[in-house]
Amino acid sequence: MNHQYITQYNVNINQYPLPDEQHWAVAGKQITLGDLHGNALKLLYTLTRHGFIDISKRDYDKFVTIYHKKTLDRYDVQDFNAILKQIRIRTRAPQALLRLIGDVVADRGANDYFTLKILKKLRDNGVPVVNMISNHDAEFIECYEKGKLFDENRLGLQARSAGNLQKLIDQGLIETQEVVELIKAYKPTLRALDYSLNAAKNKITIYSHGVIGLENINYIAEALGMNGVHCDEHSSAIEIAQIIEEINIRFAVQVKESTVSELLKLDSVDSRAINGVAPIDPQAFAFAHLVWNRDANSLKRPEHINFVHGHDMKDKTINNIFNLDNLLGKAPERHIGTYNSLFSNEITLRTQLTPPLTPPLTPPVAEITAPIPAEPPVGTILYRAPKPIASVQPVSSPASLDEELEEGWVTVEAPKEDLPMVQNKNSGWFPSLTNWLWKSDQGIVDSDYSATVQPPKPGQDNRLT
Repeated sequence: MNHQYITQYNVNINQYPLPDEQHWAVAGKQITLGDLHGNALKLLYTLTRHGFIDISKRDYDKFVTIYHKKTLDRYDVQDFNAILKQIRIRTRAPQALLRLIGDVVADRGANDYFTLKILKKLRDNGVPVVNMISNHDAEFIECYEKGKLFDENRLGLQARSAGNLQKLIDQGLIETQEVVELIKAYKPTLRALDYSLNAAKNKITIYSHGVIGLENINYIAEALGMNGVHCDEHSSAIEIAQIIEEINIRFAVQVKESTVSELLKLDSVDSRAINGVAPIDPQAFAFAHLVWNRDANSLKRPEHINFVHGHDMKDKTINNIFNLDNLLGKAPERHIGTYNSLFSNEITLRTQLTPPLTPPLTPPVAEITAPIPAEPPVGTILYRAPKPIASVQPVSSPASLDEELEEGWVTVEAPKEDLPMVQNKNSGWFPSLTNWLWKSDQGIVDSDYSATVQPPKPGQDNRLT
């Protein structure tokens, strides 16, 4: 089987992950992670679990403590960078691929500084990373392109990780030039769409953030000036792959020229459409539909083509549809839950997805083949037998693997020393907006988990230029 849909219940990303050696990042393997929710800890968990990186349990636990702090100081920033320096890229990780379905930044996580630094570490050391353009990433990119502060976006508390990045800049804990360099490393990972092919190149899997069908590929191509381009259920896998390749080449130009926000046209889209109350015109607003659409009805998704997406949990993982969105990491209260990802043995028409900016900055470590002492030195992963993974459902199975995701958003009880919690006995969830929000006595909020640092001084302008 070319794709294995991994699902495991009761995963706690606050705990150092056991190595999942059955789904290891080695040559020819692709690991696709669903919505990151701006959560750098979820990213670190995935990289550790699947063998992209080597980090000690001590450093992992230390980062968990830093991640959950409401107030960061310069020592926290220094400690995080010290941890990052100790992380080593595994020998075969640059021969694998990490694909992120989106919501990498400007979401409910703690701070985009953490995420951007980890991504740059991967890129600098030659690990291929692609990131689907998403509604949350779009807000982050728009702030950068238009010279706005990162807390000046449409999503408010739902983009807390970007707001907290801005607070670090305002407080002088990080330099604006460092953030500029991080964004320069982040931008080349962005893709409009992605794909993979089986070894025979006669079956294709299409990846996007929002829910799309074949017709959307044509509209996206049209928006990028690819006149006369058309694909349908009769198109070959290679023909569709070639169209997506050209889409990404043209999209990369928009990314480089900082005109992605012009493609998205979010200022022109009816806010009711963005909030899921009204449909988005997929042809007039091809990119807004790509990142925001949740409606799978009437989409053309023929059974011989696989579609992988995130963004909305209602669409079932069944047959040729893989939905990677879930609640894990979506808020501090959601650090225990269902982990799912897609492990694939597939290829693309391109040879290397993300060339490193520089030669590897840190020497890769050899794979561990034997048990190591009980007290391992810093920089090595604990050797343990892989924890059993829930059995993978065959693609042809009619059973959905995401039934748990339709349950209510509830507060997970855990000891305070293990998992910082935001308790609100009067809170509940309601699905009246596109993303789950919390309702409290103070009104509608996402949660009260945010960095509390000093605001910028009067007259101080910390926009990036």
